[in-house]
Amino acid sequence: MDATRQRELSDQITALNELTAQQLRDGWRRLYRGQPPRLSRDLLIRTIAYRMQELAYGGLSKATQRKLAALTRELKVKGSVAVTPDLSLRPGARLVREWRGPHAHGGGDGR
Repeated sequence: MDATRQRELSDQITALNELTAQQLRDGWRRLYRGQPPRLSRDLLIRTIAYRMQELAYGGLSKATQRKLAALTRELKVKGSVAVTPDLSLRPGARLVREWRGPHAHGGGDGR
């Protein structure tokens, strides 16, 4: 996604704060193609913003969807879930995070 489209999406998400609860529910119906659940205005804004980003950038990977489905089944059966971290970094790995423009870099060794 280019910078112009990112800015447009950011502006659209910011504009959600100015909408009425009814306008937010209408937005929910349009994005999710269904009736909105009974959520607070704040949660409606958050879920609509998530959906907008999901449509623009793509949703969860199939692997993540499968993992969440398995955790949901485990929670229903056992009443709790045991989450084990799947992420392992090798020494020297570089972590890069982009947030509001500049990149933040960090080493996998804690530096």
